[in-house]
Amino acid sequence: MDRKNLLKMLSVFAVMAVGYFAGLLPAWAMGVPIVFGTTYTTFTANHGAIRPHLGETKMFWVEKECDFTGLTLVANDLYPALQVKAGWKVIKTNVRVVTAAVGTALNFDIGDGSGADSYDANIDAKGAAGTEYESTIGTDAYVAGGNGKLYTADDTIDIKLKTVTDVTTNGKYKVRALIQAIN
Repeated sequence: MDRKNLLKMLSVFAVMAVGYFAGLLPAWAMGVPIVFGTTYTTFTANHGAIRPHLGETKMFWVEKECDFTGLTLVANDLYPALQVKAGWKVIKTNVRVVTAAVGTALNFDIGDGSGADSYDANIDAKGAAGTEYESTIGTDAYVAGGNGKLYTADDTIDIKLKTVTDVTTNGKYKVRALIQAIN
């Protein structure tokens, strides 16, 4: 390979590398840890994980595992699951059953302070481990048009218990949100 073609190839790689890492800067600038190629989960009060969404420069996932083991569950109780910052647009949410609850009935909704079931309604907490529930375009209020919800003030995405009947064992659930940083 001659020198001229080698320089062209190196410049293309340099532009690709800068473009990729520039896409991570919005999350990094907001103090968000960036994790490459893996899922990072923590049990702090803050959201648990951030992963860059490839192909988008300002999109990332936030997730937290919510463990209800040992809690007394009552219908209509509200549990904050994820923190949302002003200037973030939540495109959709996803809940995965890690450990299913045992009992007659346990259902919950995913929403925020403005709408308790606006991201997803009536999730079966007794679903088999690995079962996933996701916001549905055209059905769930905040994702009805596929655009999500832009937050102008800090808020939380919450789990609101809906039906709690004869639950003998509580479950664990991974709650995730696809975020677009607007600011």
